[in-house]
Amino acid sequence: MTSEFQGSLARLVALARSHRIDVAALPLDELMTQLEHALATEMKVSLSRSGEWLMLGVWLVWLRSTLLAPQDGNVSPDTVVTADALRSRQDDLQAGRALAAWLDRRPRLGSDVFPRGRPEEQCMMNPNAEPRIDVIEFLWTAMQLLGPPPDPTLFESHYRPASLPLFTFSQAREWVRVALDADGARIRQFRDFLPEVTSPPGGKDSDTWLRSRSAVTSTFSACLEMVKMGDIILSQPEPWQEMTAERRGEADR
Repeated sequence: MTSEFQGSLARLVALARSHRIDVAALPLDELMTQLEHALATEMKVSLSRSGEWLMLGVWLVWLRSTLLAPQDGNVSPDTVVTADALRSRQDDLQAGRALAAWLDRRPRLGSDVFPRGRPEEQCMMNPNAEPRIDVIEFLWTAMQLLGPPPDPTLFESHYRPASLPLFTFSQAREWVRVALDADGARIRQFRDFLPEVTSPPGGKDSDTWLRSRSAVTSTFSACLEMVKMGDIILSQPEPWQEMTAERRGEADR
């Protein structure tokens, strides 16, 4: 830029503000002339860059003017008072922030902790005091006065769990054995073991559906148990085809 300094305008202003170069030795008229030509060229390209250069030029002029203006070494008392007040306000602000941070770390009533509804009732009895009455005699006397407990059958309404009309495992095992011994056939279809499902008196349609599922489940479980015991052999030619049950002979056991 000049014979005394080579570099950007921003670096020149930074060095001048940090007092690392002598501002008085800079040719201000030469710098302003270069800045004027640069602004005239740069304003056609980038307006923001022109604004930055203009502010840097203002900084150089202001730094140069501080050398020309007389500096008063005496500081007025009002300035000292103002500085002390600002410093005190800054200390108060920091203390307030520290207090707010401390309060945020404290448990909050109604959110983190809850007050006791009422004080606990103190026991008025002395645990070490000896009993004045015989507990066993008291219980026998109370039973004589109250009488025996009432008979549950005397009540008109009492709870009874609902019983579903389903087939049991023992029933299914019995009718499987009866079906195998009916006509002496050794091999029977699985459907031959299923009982006839009828709806119980006063029952619903859902009860018939449940009884049908119960008949199939209990019959299949009974057949598996008889296979485990070695009484019959279950077979199925293909998947999803009906199973057959074959009675084991004495030679197969």
